[in-house]
Amino acid sequence: MVRYEIRSVKTEELGACLGTLHAAFGESARKYGYTKESYPSSGAYVTIDDLKSAKERGVHMYAAFVGNTVAGYVQLEKKK
Repeated sequence: MVRYEIRSVKTEELGACLGTLHAAFGESARKYGYTKESYPSSGAYVTIDDLKSAKERGVHMYAAFVGNTVAGYVQLEKKK
């Protein structure tokens, strides 16, 4: 069984989260032909600045870590 820990993401971990987002959503983008223009909200096109900005706005960010590797990522934001 894989051991993992889910916890809040620190600012210095955003790059690792971005890598996980790009890996996960990039596969779908390639498979289905999504582009930044046709699906701009896809995780495949999120930038580090997008994540930093969201964190500064108070968006809650959590990641599943296996050791020091980000295996999953989610962010929660109150809908306005």
